Amino acid sequence: MIGDFMLARAGLAAIVNLSRPVAEVLAAAVVQLAEGQYLETVGLFDTGRTRESALRSITGKTAALFRASCLVAAVCAHAPAEDRARMATYGEKFGLIFQVLDDLLDLTATSAQLGKPTGNDLRQGVYSLPLLMSGIDLGGLGPSMTDEQVTEVLREVRESRMTADTIAYCRGLAADAVAALPVIHDPETATLLYGLPSAYVDHVERLTGLTIAG
Repeated sequence: MIGDFMLARAGLAAIVNLSRPVAEVLAAAVVQLAEGQYLETVGLFDTGRTRESALRSITGKTAALFRASCLVAAVCAHAPAEDRARMATYGEKFGLIFQVLDDLLDLTATSAQLGKPTGNDLRQGVYSLPLLMSGIDLGGLGPSMTDEQVTEVLREVRESRMTADTIAYCRGLAADAVAALPVIHDPETATLLYGLPSAYVDHVERLTGLTIAG
């Protein structure tokens, strides 16, 4: 992560003559990614982790990349400053949706759906926002958890209101993302950007619904 930070700073100096605004956005994004990952790493297996701490981590390690993607597009389109800020907010909100729902699926989907073992975050000590929203006691979690203990925790969170509350939280983020968008004159682009956040939430809701029904 220190290497990422130094690379970002060096990259800014090296490519600033090509496109200073884009270089600044990308350099800042790499710094934020490193900071977000650092916050997650120092919080591994922390049973006292707060929702605010989890949110700060994913804002850096994931949402910053989405934010940068939208901001670079706005910069390259020579959008005015206000529209650039709006697109950056849209990207950040959508990035949060993406990461929160990915964390939700780690706790609710099947291994076949994920393509990797369910509960991987639990095993690695990443106590995600959906897990913290479940309200279960984290006191029994730790690096020495057996597969049977992980299975029991997954059962508990699936029986809680975690899924419904997380989906509702992400729908709020989707509304915030859409509200942040500037006026978009191209109808096809407008339809895509306005519909994407809710469509992604709908997709994950269907997956979790299949999981619960099964």
